[in-house]
Amino acid sequence: MDPIITVSLTATKAIWAAYAGYQRGKLSESDQALREEVRRRSEMIRNHLDAVHDEAHRDGKRRLRRSINDGMQACDALINDARYAVSHTPNSKHDAAPQINKKSLKKLIEHDLATLERLRDSTQAANQLVHDLAGGSEEAELVGLAGTVRQKMTGARNHFSERNMIIDGLTKR
Repeated sequence: MDPIITVSLTATKAIWAAYAGYQRGKLSESDQALREEVRRRSEMIRNHLDAVHDEAHRDGKRRLRRSINDGMQACDALINDARYAVSHTPNSKHDAAPQINKKSLKKLIEHDLATLERLRDSTQAANQLVHDLAGGSEEAELVGLAGTVRQKMTGARNHFSERNMIIDGLTKR
């Protein structure tokens, strides 16, 4: 089979699966799965930063430790947001959640995908930080990379928090 057709079929299946997962009766399951994935990815990034923090401590890199601390706080904030976010449940009395219209549903799917992409970018930045630390980069460069991870995590958190507006029908984007 032609690779382009294979990629197209895979993408179509992914989009269909995402849409089917957000259908009435499955919204709460999709919501819980997304929040769990956001939490899992955030914890993974935090674990990377924790390892860098320990290494910076052993090497006496105080500025890097402070910068890593800020990044870990951003991770913790997103973990808590994902864990305690308002969500749709089967027993919810929230009228907008089970009756989400197609336009809002499409925005919700796109928004959730963008959130996961932001977390992917944050993971790549954290991996780059770990790689550069192991490669013996200067502390100033590492502090800059740690700041990038923090900024990406803060951006992912802010983006994730906009999700409730879509569920509530107050779409901004």
